[in-house]
Amino acid sequence: MRNPFETDERLAFRDMVRDFVAREIRPHADAWDEAGEVPWELHRKAGALGLFGFGIDERFGGLGFDDAFMRATYAEEISQCGATGVPADLGARSISVGPIHLLGSEEIKLRVLPGILSGQRGASLAITEPSGGSDVAALRTRAARDGNDYVLNGEKTFITGGMRSDFFVVAARTGGEGLTGISLLLVEADTPGFERGRNLDKLGLKGQDTSELFFNECRVPKANLLGQQGHGFKYLMEKLQQERLILSVASI
Repeated sequence: MRNPFETDERLAFRDMVRDFVAREIRPHADAWDEAGEVPWELHRKAGALGLFGFGIDERFGGLGFDDAFMRATYAEEISQCGATGVPADLGARSISVGPIHLLGSEEIKLRVLPGILSGQRGASLAITEPSGGSDVAALRTRAARDGNDYVLNGEKTFITGGMRSDFFVVAARTGGEGLTGISLLLVEADTPGFERGRNLDKLGLKGQDTSELFFNECRVPKANLLGQQGHGFKYLMEKLQQERLILSVASI
């Protein structure tokens, strides 16, 4: 009996991803993982197939639709490539494009998203800090308003794709302690005061760079605030549900 959720479109998508993995990834996965770097050309090839475009409007380079079953299929097929660091490296942008698309201004979306979705540019979500790990409510990175800018100070660690990304969705404290004082800012890699730290060594996921980030009097235009000030925690919890789906399917 055929699975009623496997439509012709979803079956065709599975075949496409399976072929992409067999042809472009599996023959090289071990070598890339040992070398600790996935060629950026693979990002461009994945982008050309639309693998980064779920849930993003077509005018920004996305697919114009979302499909949880296709997201799960992608995770199933690419996780069988032979080295989990490779899909982890490709997937770094996936948890940052959602907040940019949902919360960014029209100008930001038009300028930033097409390059990210096509695989030409990289993007990362910057939440985790040395002092509190993934305890988002305890983060210490602070962004203080100064005229038309936010002045950002703090540090992040274990940031997926941090060594090569061009754009960062940074969670920072713009208010008091706790959940309601957190906002999201889009920080571009060429912003003065932004610096990358070490590419951290790990037990696994060798092909995926995982880095430290530092912000020292980093001036971010107030136009780069994503969504409303103080609502960052809520935004993050909503978008991380998709990451949980992908990670659970990949693990199985």
